[in-house]
Amino acid sequence: MAVFSYFIDSAHSSYYIHYGASKDDDQRIVTAFRGLIYADPNTGEISRIKFEAVDIPRTFPVTATSEVLDYDMTDISGQQFVVPLAAKLYMKAGRESTKNEIEFRMYRKYDTGSTIKYDLDPNAPPPPALPNSATEEKPPTTAPSKRENPWVLPTAPPPPPQ
Repeated sequence: MAVFSYFIDSAHSSYYIHYGASKDDDQRIVTAFRGLIYADPNTGEISRIKFEAVDIPRTFPVTATSEVLDYDMTDISGQQFVVPLAAKLYMKAGRESTKNEIEFRMYRKYDTGSTIKYDLDPNAPPPPALPNSATEEKPPTTAPSKRENPWVLPTAPPPPPQ
């Protein structure tokens, strides 16, 4: 296993830390991070990525975060793919520590399964061309209106004489 160490400074980072105990206390920062990438030196297949936030401002409620993503080959519809298998997220804010474990499973391939077949007889004559009248634009036809205002309701006939 080859292990690569990396560091991304905050100017080039897109690693957000979000903290909010309530709507009024919603805070978010972008921070630098560092980590390790574990890969097979022969295939380049990545098996693990670890990273942790660095240089978190002391005024921010979160004091430490780290993540571990594990990957492996998984069969999807008869083919092998490298996919995420699990993630573990750790965060420390004051005296609180949290751990979030995520498992990825039951990968499936989704498709419509439709096919298009052209099974015309190659010796058959071509179909006739469409006439121009079938594709030319025609002016709209409207039925003449009996009433001038379509929103006016007709009046009721007078009652029969008594």
